[in-house]
Amino acid sequence: MHRGVLNRRETILAFIKHVISDSEELQEHLVVYKKGDEIFKQGQTLDHLYLLLDGVVKLYRRHDDNTIQELMRLETGHFMGLMAFTTGYDSITTAKVIENANVLCIAQNEFETYINEHPRLRHPLQQLMMSNLTSRFMKNMELESEMHILNQKLEKEGDELKKAYTKLEESHQKLVHQEKMATLGELVAGFAHEVNNPAAALLRSSESLITNFETLTDNDYLSSIFKIGLSSPPLGSIETRERMLLVQK
Repeated sequence: MHRGVLNRRETILAFIKHVISDSEELQEHLVVYKKGDEIFKQGQTLDHLYLLLDGVVKLYRRHDDNTIQELMRLETGHFMGLMAFTTGYDSITTAKVIENANVLCIAQNEFETYINEHPRLRHPLQQLMMSNLTSRFMKNMELESEMHILNQKLEKEGDELKKAYTKLEESHQKLVHQEKMATLGELVAGFAHEVNNPAAALLRSSESLITNFETLTDNDYLSSIFKIGLSSPPLGSIETRERMLLVQK
């Protein structure tokens, strides 16, 4: 936080404490809260304005998914419930005491009275409220800047994630293709192995048959027919079946 804002708030608060010490009426509005106490809750209508004179209070907000988010740490000199008090809307936060706190609680009608009829308090309260609003505005600006930087990082990381996903998908497709080709190669190799073994056996049997037939036969007529068959080109299956049917007839 800007040091000038902090110094101004401390100076104004010191003056307000001095005014309170001189006024029994104001002292009646002092409330002491212990650590863990809740000054007001989210959703509550605030008919009092709370000025933190000493101690530490944190503002929390419960979201729809039931998660609780810490929004702000308030120290001496901060008003609590300022927006809800001035607008009349329900509080959007819960104020919980972190360190024992002395709080000045001012009701709506009393606040207007102090502003209008107590010149010693009017100006300091107005200055302190302005200091509070300024510091919170600066805090919001810092958060906006941080959010902007985070959004830029998220966009960059999102682009990098998309690129990584695209590369991963390409690698996956390559691996799938390689696996398919490897499986197909195994199938072809297995099929060739299963086909080659009977084919080789047939070839060996054919060679043995040729040798044996030429050795055993003495009939020139049968030998001549056998040799003609060996020298003939192979027939297709359709033509072979047609000739077999013709022979059967």
